[in-house]
Amino acid sequence: MTPNERAYELLRWQAIAPLAEYQETLDYVAIQRQRSDIALDQWDKENPYESSPELTAFRELEHMGQYTQHDYYSPSKAANGFYTAQLRGINDGSIEPSGRVRRIKAGREIRGRKLPSRGTPRKTQGGSSN
Repeated sequence: MTPNERAYELLRWQAIAPLAEYQETLDYVAIQRQRSDIALDQWDKENPYESSPELTAFRELEHMGQYTQHDYYSPSKAANGFYTAQLRGINDGSIEPSGRVRRIKAGREIRGRKLPSRGTPRKTQGGSSN
């Protein structure tokens, strides 16, 4: 079955009234895509996306520099109200902002710890380098 025939079948299945017979000259894929886009736009309008308070707090903390693009949002932490509590604590002064350094290439520091450069061999337990 070609994509155009598949789109015709989808349109036929969704049609309120019977469709005309299949015609190879019509672009049923474009018609189906248009109908689908209209339905999705209508759904989005009726059901606007709202992020959770925890995700909003995480993004605010990220904007403040507490997290970087390398820090992932944790649903398990969010379930316990971690991000909103952290943001509230920073805003009311009961938690000190971390101000941690998260540079990877320039300076090779992560969380304030200096890492060896990539060219420096690491020593193993036996004293030899890798």
